[in-house]
Amino acid sequence: MRLIWGILALSLWVAGSATPQITFLSELSLPPNGRLTVEGKDFGSRGRLLIGNREAIVTRWSGSKIHGYVPYQLGEGAVDVRVLNGEGASNAAKLQVEPRNVLDGGRVLWRFQTDRWMNRQFIEVDFSGRIYTADHIGTYALSPIGDLLWFAPGSGGDLPIDSSPSGIVYTGVALGTGPEIVRAHDRNGDIIWRFIPPEPGKLIAGPNVGPNGNVYAVQELRSGNGLGLFALSPNGNLLWSNVGEPELGPADGITNNEIIFSGHHLYFAMTGLGSVSAITFSFDLDGNQQWHTGASGLHLPFYNFPRVDPFGRVVGARGQTGAMAINADGSVAWEAFHPGNPNVMQIPAVDSFGNIYIEDWLEVELWSLDPQGNTRWVLPRESNIISSMVGISKENRMLVNSAQHSFAGPGFVRGLLPANGVEQWRVQLEAENGVEQRTTNLYPVFSNPIISRSPVRRPEAVYFTTAFADVNQVQHGYLYAVDYR
Repeated sequence: MRLIWGILALSLWVAGSATPQITFLSELSLPPNGRLTVEGKDFGSRGRLLIGNREAIVTRWSGSKIHGYVPYQLGEGAVDVRVLNGEGASNAAKLQVEPRNVLDGGRVLWRFQTDRWMNRQFIEVDFSGRIYTADHIGTYALSPIGDLLWFAPGSGGDLPIDSSPSGIVYTGVALGTGPEIVRAHDRNGDIIWRFIPPEPGKLIAGPNVGPNGNVYAVQELRSGNGLGLFALSPNGNLLWSNVGEPELGPADGITNNEIIFSGHHLYFAMTGLGSVSAITFSFDLDGNQQWHTGASGLHLPFYNFPRVDPFGRVVGARGQTGAMAINADGSVAWEAFHPGNPNVMQIPAVDSFGNIYIEDWLEVELWSLDPQGNTRWVLPRESNIISSMVGISKENRMLVNSAQHSFAGPGFVRGLLPANGVEQWRVQLEAENGVEQRTTNLYPVFSNPIISRSPVRRPEAVYFTTAFADVNQVQHGYLYAVDYR
């Protein structure tokens, strides 16, 4: 019996200590930053993926499958792909490194494929021009030319990403990843600190950095448990919390949004569980609630996520068919109704002069108002077009709007002149495996003009994310950089 157990133990040790073996690569050729799946056996639970003798950034690792990216430093030509773990190195699989992609005749500067998709995505551009976005499994950091710099597993999810002037990156945490709900990352993607709340629960707004350097977020209340709105010091210490009146939760699953700041005030919105209308809350930076909309508040039909204008007013949709501005004290600055026949007005964009741009969810009817709420121009209805988002570049040069043809039709992104709404360019989002592509972020994000006008000339970019209409068939997404000039 002892001999039998010894032989069994030896066989188990040999089976468990086999060197890794690659049997399949998802692609035979890829450009730098291309996404590669490596299949095989005996990969173990951790290790390193080498492509061209450089360590690749890995997003997922299992005993038989690894998801990673071709290092951006590689030049064109054939390279070896190997898996290394504690038992040794695998066989070499050949990969051809292609030239960097040039898409759409140069209008699309680059496109980065995220490992997974996300229904609602956020994008951050920091002081140096780095771009951050996230999917279901983590946060990606990219250079202004689209090189993948690092990946932080578990960080981000469908929550805002923000950065400090010193380059610290603040993220939420993907659902089910861990007990913490806010993480701070350094410039290399390493975690500096994690904030674990007294009671478990998800974020429904933030994290975002306030003008005082503190980090603000909202933890959903469930059965009286949760922080509500809270503030953290730059070192991750809890400064205060306020459960809100009415209480900040329970919330609808798609309520996630940014906390925005103006002077000593902050604003965010929450869609209550089972509700179709968002409630906007106003607090000061010390946690004192100022006002809220909704039936128990200001009795204002302010139903969507807010933006702020240069005059410190909160701007957003008035009911389903108009727009309005609310002063910092909660009084109404102005109300206006769309000149056409809209269905549901969306989140507006506001330029540096205070002009507002807001579209109808169904058939667009893009509408611009001046800072006093007077109509500047309005576009005619576009039959069977579903609008997704609108934004304006930081120097007011270009409006960017995304939409799709019908509910399941092809998506597109276009640039329009802020003066009159005339279309200047359009990027069609291509289907994959017969599944249409659409944008997923709440609004487009633009490159930093200071970076764009540096001695090293860079195109002026608008960034947006996409996913596919059937995520069971196409499970990845994209981050696009498009020259909006």
